[in-house]
Amino acid sequence: MSSLLRALSRALSLTLVVTMFAMGVGAAASAAPRARTHHDPNVRPATRGIAPDAEATSVIQGVVYGERGHALDNVQVEAFSSEDPGAEPVASDLTYEVGDVSSHGAYTLHVPAGTFLVRFSSLDDADRPLQTVFYGGGAGDTVTVADGDTVTLDDVTMYAEAGIPVTGLVTGPDGAALPGASVSLIRSYSGGYGSWIDSATTDEAGHYAFANVVRGHNYTVQVNASYDADGDWTGLPLTFLGDAPTLSAATTFPIAHTDEALTVPTVHVVTGVPIDVTVVGPHGESPYGAAVSLYFVNGPGDLEYVNSAYTSDGGHLVVNALPGYDYTVSATPYADWNGDYDALFLGDTLDPDAARTFHVDSTGVEPLTIRAGADDSPRLRVHVVDAAGVPVTNDTGVQVMRRHEDGSVTYVRSLASLDSGVWSGRVASGDYLVGAYDWSTGVLT
Repeated sequence: MSSLLRALSRALSLTLVVTMFAMGVGAAASAAPRARTHHDPNVRPATRGIAPDAEATSVIQGVVYGERGHALDNVQVEAFSSEDPGAEPVASDLTYEVGDVSSHGAYTLHVPAGTFLVRFSSLDDADRPLQTVFYGGGAGDTVTVADGDTVTLDDVTMYAEAGIPVTGLVTGPDGAALPGASVSLIRSYSGGYGSWIDSATTDEAGHYAFANVVRGHNYTVQVNASYDADGDWTGLPLTFLGDAPTLSAATTFPIAHTDEALTVPTVHVVTGVPIDVTVVGPHGESPYGAAVSLYFVNGPGDLEYVNSAYTSDGGHLVVNALPGYDYTVSATPYADWNGDYDALFLGDTLDPDAARTFHVDSTGVEPLTIRAGADDSPRLRVHVVDAAGVPVTNDTGVQVMRRHEDGSVTYVRSLASLDSGVWSGRVASGDYLVGAYDWSTGVLT
């Protein structure tokens, strides 16, 4: 979700009503917004041109814009003494304060009286870093502020840091070049996480290119060839670099600060191994339109979603999986829209940690039968209200997560939205984290 959306962040509070026995529900951890900061004048480091005991009674303020004229959030703005520009900043701030819709792109530096250089830069973890600039350009123009005064600087425009071209090749099941495939560039983080950066489409020779990829990060690519260049369905599975089914199993590549261009290893898209699945409903029926989800098993209790499909008449479907990996499946009746039925994993369990797994290789997989729906399992209800106690009904999702002994957290399921700010669903007995996600601001509470 773009940080430029001018939506007021709502502080969401959770009231949990759990109609079950022997189940504990843990409060979800809030993602704390990045605080606006300035240096405490009482502990100011020694800086030439600034008295150590000088109080920050003055203000330097302004607004930062991007090259397309939009307000830029999360820009680091710092004031340095003009007499000691190599010292620690006298004051710093981030553009935009969470909850203040009028502060997009805005910064406020609390400084003592003096003469300063003001620097604008990206945070270290920015997906798309900006070129660092000083106010006034070049080495910077000095900004002088008197005791107790407020100086408003002219608007500053920042531009994206120049990147490098990244190219690669995608081949199809027959080993020939695969045109018309959608390729996503993903920045990779430790722990199997990633963020989408850009997309491209392979040409007639199966090549793709990203023109401006930022140095200093790790990346991977994902290929979606489920439709061919003519728009016809192919059924080919999603494939990551390294011919892997998911992000956590994908091969990654670093881009060093000294790189000028990079060619990524070839991604080989294969047909996959068909897995024949039959779904049996909670009352023995063969449900039409039941959702079957395929999960990659990354380790004990660590499941990563691959894709989903829906049953035809007779509760039957076929899903394709890349060979060489362990998987499991879950099934949910179509009626799950109201929270009456929930995903049962292979082995007739609501608990993903207890799901039965299977290995897929080139020899194929025995047909699977999975039961869908469990109307006798414990029900979790979550009431979501805003800071004023008003039920929240729009732009919100509620997720149930499980915390493991090593401190890691895995997603279990999303709850179904009912009326008046109530979310509902069934889960296995146990201890969980529950989070309410505000889609308009990207804040998880």
